Amino acid sequence: LVKRVRTRAERAYGLAFLPDGKLAVAGGRPGQEGDVRVYDLNAEGKTEDGVEFLDGVNDKAVLVKHLFDADDSVLCLAVSADGKRLAAGGCDRAVRVFDLSDGVANAKLDQTVENHADWVLGCALTADGKYLVTAGRDKTAKVWDLNAKESVVTFPEHQNIVYGVAVKADGSA
Repeated sequence: LVKRVRTRAERAYGLAFLPDGKLAVAGGRPGQEGDVRVYDLNAEGKTEDGVEFLDGVNDKAVLVKHLFDADDSVLCLAVSADGKRLAAGGCDRAVRVFDLSDGVANAKLDQTVENHADWVLGCALTADGKYLVTAGRDKTAKVWDLNAKESVVTFPEHQNIVYGVAVKADGSA
């Protein structure tokens, strides 16, 4: 252990590194609130017993961007390989997709995808950021065309909760 980051969330459920090395953290307090924030791991903190502590709550050099708050925990994060999109889903059954093409400091909400009947437990973006794949507690997996802003396919035949999804690095099926 070389570094710890203090976040606002009671629990961190999802982590994703952005291409510039910054860390996005999704978390929350179950049944109360959730959020997604981005932290600069290169900021300077205090060192104790060889471990550097970064204060992402009070130190403005550590907290780079507060993307959004939700009414319940945010459970999953995904970043496209080109670093231009970030997706975050959770207990409110929505996936928020942010446009990061102008950098994290200028991130803006591009769209909110809402079509799961229960919590969104996993998400992944294709390398080019054109498609979003989601996994839900509603026992489905879904594929979204983000440019057309529509669902492409739903896989409803799962017998149990779908906890995660992934896409190949080259974007092929």
